[in-house]
Amino acid sequence: MKLGYSVFGAVTITLAASLTGLAGNAEAVTPRPAASESHEIVNRDAYTQCMDFGSNAPGTVVGLYHCYSGGSQLWTDTFGLPDPYSDNKIRSVLNGMCMDLQSNNIGAPIVLSECRDGYTSQSWYLEVPQDEPANTSYRLIVNDNGLCADIGSINPGTPVTMAICRIGYKSQEWSFRYQ
Repeated sequence: MKLGYSVFGAVTITLAASLTGLAGNAEAVTPRPAASESHEIVNRDAYTQCMDFGSNAPGTVVGLYHCYSGGSQLWTDTFGLPDPYSDNKIRSVLNGMCMDLQSNNIGAPIVLSECRDGYTSQSWYLEVPQDEPANTSYRLIVNDNGLCADIGSINPGTPVTMAICRIGYKSQEWSFRYQ
């Protein structure tokens, strides 16, 4: 189910990934636009921080940094486009690399990687979490293993890692804030 809602000014999702192979702020709310528009991915627990990276090198860990609406904090996706146009990858606007899993382990960080066809660790889709009775947030999942992107701290520089999905954990909820 592909639904959105406003939480402090952004559409909230929860990121999860397959091991085979992100509250907003007080800004104006905008509805989820057509696929492939650039957006920041904001953590609901650390609502002033966005997914970001410090290097263009493959294998660079994706972490949290204060949102500034540009460069390494802008992403695109193809959610909602019909096949064959949707590969469900999340790409950096800055360098075109995809979000990927460093390994198949709980606690492994999300990293940047060259985009490759058939890599299920790079293919994400949206789902409404069970703990949102009003269908007001998203979980971003690859296949069906149930691991979620999570943060261990709200401090800048915290890596985004894979964890067992927990109902009500705001550290596993993310917002797409469109530009």
